[in-house]
Amino acid sequence: MPTMTISHSGVTVANPPLNPRGGGPRGEVAGWSIKSARRCDAFLRSIHFEKLDEEALTGYACTFTVRNLPDTHTDWARLITILRKRLKRKGMVYGHCVTEWQMRGRFSDQAVPHLHLVVFFPNDRLPTYEGCYPQDALRAIWLDVAAGYSTRLEGQDAKPISDLVGWFKYLAKHAARGAHHYQRSVGTIPAGWQKTGRMWAKWGDWPVSIDKLIISDALFYALRRFSTRYQLASARKDLKRSHERLRDAANYDQKQQALSFIKQSRKRLRYLKQRLQAPNDFARIVPVSDWVPSAVITHWLGHVAVKEEVYNEHTGEIRLAYYLAGEVR
Repeated sequence: MPTMTISHSGVTVANPPLNPRGGGPRGEVAGWSIKSARRCDAFLRSIHFEKLDEEALTGYACTFTVRNLPDTHTDWARLITILRKRLKRKGMVYGHCVTEWQMRGRFSDQAVPHLHLVVFFPNDRLPTYEGCYPQDALRAIWLDVAAGYSTRLEGQDAKPISDLVGWFKYLAKHAARGAHHYQRSVGTIPAGWQKTGRMWAKWGDWPVSIDKLIISDALFYALRRFSTRYQLASARKDLKRSHERLRDAANYDQKQQALSFIKQSRKRLRYLKQRLQAPNDFARIVPVSDWVPSAVITHWLGHVAVKEEVYNEHTGEIRLAYYLAGEVR
């Protein structure tokens, strides 16, 4: 029977493998893979934002860059390790970082890594650096750590997170990128970086919420359609907001950004409509992995599903399984 994983901000459903096997020895990491992108996405979905908000913390969203390319991934990993240790000494409670690639543009045609970072500090122990504001202190720390790579202040960004909803949107944007996105593609990895090391990391004991359930095939199919329609409603709202931004655009750059958002929203709408048109047999087995709040999924289950005990003849274990109400069994 399919297994449903309900995280705080998402849901994943998949059938168990027919021939389950271990993953085997871990090999060398060569850039983003589909599985690494999925693991990063799954972690971000599992973060319990309400519990995080109760801990009297202040968060900062940062993007750190270097001008000169480090010779190997080991040098880049060393920078991240030094940064983590310094932030820890400054009082960091939680952290999450992602390494991506960006073309150099006018400096050269070679891609260089940049770091997306989210860190949380206690309100009574915000980071300091020679009297700077906390966000400026974070930029100064990175400039000090990466001083050997001609790092410039203009290329660094650090902003306080005013609300967790805004941070959620920030995370969702990056989590939506798969291993084939141009900033994660193996094809953009520079020469000498065939081995890249890990592409993302989490620091600290984050508050997470994960619950696993066994469901029937019929409920799997119904959930897929419900999740798709939920996202369709969200995509339509995004498209409406994008048109409003285009209407209120004050200059050329704002207009182009609004047009880009409109294009993305329309593309997402087309994809979701195609999901609803998938054949029944296909839709019953293809995995689902969507950003849907756990409260929404739990409320939906309470109205359309019933619980029954299921006995496993091989293990002797008795577990609860969820079936679609009225389903013939």
